[in-house]
Amino acid sequence: MEKANFRREIIKDYALLEYLDLPELKYSEKNKQIVKRYAAGETYSELAKCYNVTANAIQQRIEHFIRQVGKITGEKYIEKYRNNQSM
Repeated sequence: MEKANFRREIIKDYALLEYLDLPELKYSEKNKQIVKRYAAGETYSELAKCYNVTANAIQQRIEHFIRQVGKITGEKYIEKYRNNQSM
C-alpha cells in the first residue's frame, strides 16, 4: 500500500524543488508556494483551507508539478518511486 504523502517523498528524494524556478516550468507564484509549503510538511487539507480550494485540487497541483518537472528532465518520478518501493 502506498503512503498518503508519497508525493512529498518524491519531491524531497529527487530534489524537485530545485526545478521550481525554471522558466520552462511556467508555474504561477501561488502554485510555487503551494509546492514549497507541501514539501515543508503542510497537508493537503491545511493548504486547501489556506487557498480556499479542495484538498483534491491541492493534490492535483502537486502531482502536476511532479509530472511537469518530469517532462523537463525526462524522468517519470511517480513511476520511478513506485518501482523503487516495490523492490
